[in-house]
Amino acid sequence: MTFDSAEFVDACAAALSETDPIAAVTEAVQAAIARGTSIDDALGTETSLEPLTLFSAPDLTVQRILWPSGALSSIHDHRMWAVVGVYAGCEVNRLYQRSAHGLSELKGREVRAGTAPVLDADAVHSAGNPRREWTAGLHVYGGDILGVSRSGWDPGGNELPYDEAVAPRRAIVQALRDFASEQGEAFTADDRFAAVMALWVECENRRRHLTPTEAREVILASWKPTA
Repeated sequence: MTFDSAEFVDACAAALSETDPIAAVTEAVQAAIARGTSIDDALGTETSLEPLTLFSAPDLTVQRILWPSGALSSIHDHRMWAVVGVYAGCEVNRLYQRSAHGLSELKGREVRAGTAPVLDADAVHSAGNPRREWTAGLHVYGGDILGVSRSGWDPGGNELPYDEAVAPRRAIVQALRDFASEQGEAFTADDRFAAVMALWVECENRRRHLTPTEAREVILASWKPTA
């Protein structure tokens, strides 16, 4: 069975008029992710620093998100419900709650291929793929995730406007991409995985984001090119 992105968006939009819109959207997402690799056939597999947005409106956003090996988001909130449908790999979530002393971590959750859990509107989490194979999913939000004012947190636990929180992380990822491009085939998939894991560990240890220069130093230190 093939995947048609327009049909999927229409199904999600129609679900909003149901008595229980979140349950109806979840059903639409589960039906879509059952089509597995046909989603990649329809949408391609090129990764970028941003999700592929299939639809965006004040009451609904539909995205396809690819997580390369080792990818990890900043901690962030959505301020709207979200259905996270994974069709390849496994997305690992770390869930948090607000407290008088900032954020406290609650638990982790693995979202495996074929499942589509719901995140409540007040959820705070980070998401990523700490594995060597990539992860892919269809994410549906009950609002305009691209336009809403929301928060992100830096490695030191400071709450910031979302764009301000994620910009340094994107710069780190770009530094890794630039380095990989410079090295070409000498920089393998295993090298990339080792480098990106080292980068996130270093950010947590320093409790701040690395600068692009610092990121490059960490990448070099983790790289063990073959002769």
